[in-house]
Amino acid sequence: MEFRAITQSDIDFMSEHTKNNECYKETAGLSEYTYALVADKDQTLAVGGFRMMNKTTCVAWVDISDIGFEHIHVVIRAIKEWSDGYTDTNGEYHTGFYEVMGILRAEAYVLVGFEKGENLVRHLGFNLERRVLKYYGQSPADVYVQYFDWGTK
Repeated sequence: MEFRAITQSDIDFMSEHTKNNECYKETAGLSEYTYALVADKDQTLAVGGFRMMNKTTCVAWVDISDIGFEHIHVVIRAIKEWSDGYTDTNGEYHTGFYEVMGILRAEAYVLVGFEKGENLVRHLGFNLERRVLKYYGQSPADVYVQYFDWGTK
């Protein structure tokens, strides 16, 4: 399993293997930093990205394929370690995306009532902050946030 830059083939795959393929109709300018988590057989397990709002704040997004949901625990762990960093079995710390980028606040928006999305962001370490109206067209979304203080590491 590896993370790599997202490709058009990942987007095409996800448009056929996601719960909501509407979000893949327009993919131009998808996000500033976009990645795919792929399995050994070049199966796309998840796609995601980060849009920088300013130097220390980003909006994170992720979509997990039906194949990714078959291995959801492994997918969540890979995403969390890649974004937040981790310490390996030798005690060596590996820096994650948020720290490399100097991000102090990450946001994730979840359509109100989308239980799988709510569970996912909580597993990734986000906490509910507030609700915004008309975020997804006419539908409201809950804003989840995660804060970092890299000076304490």
